[in-house]
Amino acid sequence: VLFRATASAGDPAVASTRKVRTEVDGPPLYFVYSGSTPKFLAVTKTLERAGLVRARDEPVCWSLLWTSQVTAETLAGFEEHQRTNHFPGSEVLGRKDLLITQLLTMEQRFPVGYAVSPAGFVLPRDARGWQASVEEDPQAVWIWKPCNGRCGNRIALLSPSTSPEDASKVGELCHKRGVVQRYIANPLLIDGYKFDLRVYVVVLSYDPLKVYLNTEGLVRLATQRYTMDSETFGTKTMHLTNYSINKYSPDFVPNTDRADGAPLAGDGCRPSKWSFQELRQYLQHHGLDYDALFARIEDLVIKTLIAADPAIRRASSSPAEGVEAVGANLASHCFEIYGFDVLVNSKLRPWLLEVNIHPSLRTDSPLDKRIKFQLVADTLNLVGLRQPRDAASAGGRGGVRRHPSRRGRDGEHKAGAKDGSVGGATSRLTAARLASMSPSSAVAAFTEEAWEIVLDAYDEELRSGGLRRIFPRENGERYAMYFDEESFGNVVLRKWHEAGGGNDLLSQQRSHEFCGKAGGGPDASIMERLPPPP
Repeated sequence: VLFRATASAGDPAVASTRKVRTEVDGPPLYFVYSGSTPKFLAVTKTLERAGLVRARDEPVCWSLLWTSQVTAETLAGFEEHQRTNHFPGSEVLGRKDLLITQLLTMEQRFPVGYAVSPAGFVLPRDARGWQASVEEDPQAVWIWKPCNGRCGNRIALLSPSTSPEDASKVGELCHKRGVVQRYIANPLLIDGYKFDLRVYVVVLSYDPLKVYLNTEGLVRLATQRYTMDSETFGTKTMHLTNYSINKYSPDFVPNTDRADGAPLAGDGCRPSKWSFQELRQYLQHHGLDYDALFARIEDLVIKTLIAADPAIRRASSSPAEGVEAVGANLASHCFEIYGFDVLVNSKLRPWLLEVNIHPSLRTDSPLDKRIKFQLVADTLNLVGLRQPRDAASAGGRGGVRRHPSRRGRDGEHKAGAKDGSVGGATSRLTAARLASMSPSSAVAAFTEEAWEIVLDAYDEELRSGGLRRIFPRENGERYAMYFDEESFGNVVLRKWHEAGGGNDLLSQQRSHEFCGKAGGGPDASIMERLPPPP
């Protein structure tokens, strides 16, 4: 199914030489929109414009479940073609205490090069550690946040050395559930205003890990000029960049955005929300390297996701008691859009503030509309929704009638082969053997199962639109050591990209360069899936 941003979002139609028109009398595709998540027009309108029908009370063979959370138990009842917009266990990213715990664990294992978030503590568990840090560096400023807080609510900025009231709050907050981190006192400023970045990241799978970064995003500015005067620490519109706070400020300036996505004309009025395109132009004008900044942001994103990888994979592969899943990774049904909130300091170093597993897709302004409609369309194209296999035989109006909350009772889980887990000791031995080889030798030794993983990933990238793959990548070997155990799928895709990947290497496969070696190259059925060489 081809998804496009709505015409009203100001985006030109996406040209595609790979479009194939389906039969006009084909069966309809359905989506389910449920859970506590508010209705986002960027989601529902994009789906409906592509011809999908929202399933309400009637039982239908739906293709997409858009919801607020899923469990392994729910996934165990999915049909092969069904997809959903969350991974089980992703709260390990979304809850601030769990996120900091995962990152601190990785920093302890890898003391050099893994610090992606400001130094912090989980309270009340780490209260003694925080108190010791306050005593060790009394001049430090700290920011306290509730574990599940949203929209800047209940955040406190603390300067124990300059405020007796803050000093007494330290003892009080030690007994409250939350997280406390060093406050980044030297943020990069835009015309004197603090800002942060909302970076949209799409994870297509965790095994193998496949990560895409949206090339557009939001730059969110505070509405009062920044100063580190301790008397201003209670001024949220200066020290917090949340749109939900600053939009009520009398100094907030909407971004009217041009329909073609071009930067605003210079009228002397600085909007309180920018696009990345506008940020690039601002940084270049001031002699700052936008591309170098985003290379560091990509590194931050990858390390954060690797830190969460074990917990999410465990949650995805362990269905509730009484639900049987046979030989398949339940997470092959899942994808997820994350909102990474990133603060950049004056040295152009990015720091992770938090990860939103329910990023707002509200379209309150032309800028939001342009970016978020395109994000949703590109994500759905990347996921690749397909018609259920038995829909035609069911008359186009139902097929398997299964509600997303219903358990699988037939003892068989029908997940597709889109994950890279082959299971057991054989998988580990094969992964270890490939990992020890040079990239070209590893590719020559690929089994048909490995080629399926490569071709699935390659086909997905052809559908990526404005999303850019950041993992796996050509220099992926430097991330291999961070995995608890590099899975078969991760090794396959790493070796594939290290060997060159893309059309060039696929063309080599067409000429059977690797035939006669171990693995013999892909067989004819896989070769037929390759596009012609450039």
